[in-house]
Amino acid sequence: DDAQVRIEVEDDAQGTPRLVHATVTDERGRGLYIVDSLAEHWGIRTLGWGKQVWVELRRPLAPAG
Repeated sequence: DDAQVRIEVEDDAQGTPRLVHATVTDERGRGLYIVDSLAEHWGIRTLGWGKQVWVELRRPLAPAG
């Protein structure tokens, strides 16, 4: 779909990230919350050596004229 942009990020860290609601004083835990807030769709895919987090964002349409 031309109206979407897909971003994929891979790393070799073990474990699966979780969507959490960080408090004001937390130094971590906001990444997936931001992704979830902005994304049309997102997910996590386990790879043989790590994982991939992907997100699909809706592109704003250019103004007519």
